[in-house]
Amino acid sequence: MQTQEERRRWGAGRREDDLESGRVCILAAAVQCYERQGVAATTIEDVARAAQISRRTLYRYFPSRQDLIRGVVEQQAGVFLEELRKLTLRHKGNFRSLLVKSVLFSIEHGPGAARYKLLLQGSNALNGAQYYLSENVMARWEAILSEAFTEARAQAEIPDAIRLSALVELMGRLVLSWIQFPASP
Repeated sequence: MQTQEERRRWGAGRREDDLESGRVCILAAAVQCYERQGVAATTIEDVARAAQISRRTLYRYFPSRQDLIRGVVEQQAGVFLEELRKLTLRHKGNFRSLLVKSVLFSIEHGPGAARYKLLLQGSNALNGAQYYLSENVMARWEAILSEAFTEARAQAEIPDAIRLSALVELMGRLVLSWIQFPASP
């Protein structure tokens, strides 16, 4: 049984029966607005109007504009990260090679699959980095590499001083740098 707090009133008198479906609706509206007018020009009011909800309802799901942008990136990153997970399954046994393939895959496929390009355009480039390297995205990437990292460490392929979280952050920064300043892989 859902509490009153879990049911939110939406535009046209409809209700979203669970928090996740409301979140998905708002994120879809945000993507639509970002694609049409860019991230910088999109206001909370624009997204609320596109989702047919009040700003107050939107703020219940996303307390700030930054939380909304982060939500879009993390949702879209899910598709990309699932593909990256599949890549890691095909390249077990050589962790260094896996890291190189992961970075190259991320450079080639990340921006297109995950709409990061919305955040990496023009004046948004510096702000885009904080979302591209968000805790949630990095934690998911870390989870994908965790098993291979543990195996490589057990085989003394990786020194004990190297932490997986630091390695993933470095990889993310390399990918972001390459995306912002393209070069031949």
